[in-house]
Amino acid sequence: MANIIIPKIDSSKNKYKCSICKNKRGVLTGEYCRNNEISPHYDDDLITGTDYIDCWVYIRGNETEEEHWDRLKKERGWDKTDN
Repeated sequence: MANIIIPKIDSSKNKYKCSICKNKRGVLTGEYCRNNEISPHYDDDLITGTDYIDCWVYIRGNETEEEHWDRLKKERGWDKTDN
């Protein structure tokens, strides 16, 4: 039999990093994005699992009131002056 060497994966170099929450807890909720593998709510089931909608829940759930109004003003064109 041949000796097969299986390389060890250095977990410090290959850790998953969520592109939405960047592995940081939300400012207001104190939780990770639900689409992040380290979240206790993460589910990798293809049909019922977490997805990008959970990322939007994370984004909106951690939006401060000032950020909320700034976003609304920008979306609705209220930040432009009529001069």
